[in-house]
Amino acid sequence: MDQFKKNIIQKFSLYQVKIELTILFIFSIGLLLFDNQIELGAILIIVSLGLIANVYFFLSFQFTDSKDVKKIFLNKLTYLSFSVSTVGILFSILNWPNAHSMLLSGLFSLIISLAARIILRLKKKEKMIDAEIFRMIIVTVIALSVY
Repeated sequence: MDQFKKNIIQKFSLYQVKIELTILFIFSIGLLLFDNQIELGAILIIVSLGLIANVYFFLSFQFTDSKDVKKIFLNKLTYLSFSVSTVGILFSILNWPNAHSMLLSGLFSLIISLAARIILRLKKKEKMIDAEIFRMIIVTVIALSVY
């Protein structure tokens, strides 16, 4: 992998957590406003969850320095299921149709990718909890709570 792609990956990974926390803060404000039946709340929820779903979708196609096909596939499956689950959460909160089908497909693929990632970690005897597994657990818990 050339140096340009490595620099992009490194810079984005530094800002990924900040982007997610900022969007989570906007989502929290939108949820509070939506709960109090203020119209701006629904707009903030749509914008924040739409943004994070797009971020996760584009992260599924990120550059990797790995030649391992399993890791590349697992990365794509994980972030695409994050994206589908986030859209399902959005649809469920706003009571839009087809929320349950998106939540089910997102949750099913998240659970498969979580199990595969844990099995791979156990085989390689790596650190069990990292940022991606923590994200998986959080998105799964939120999706199960709105389902």
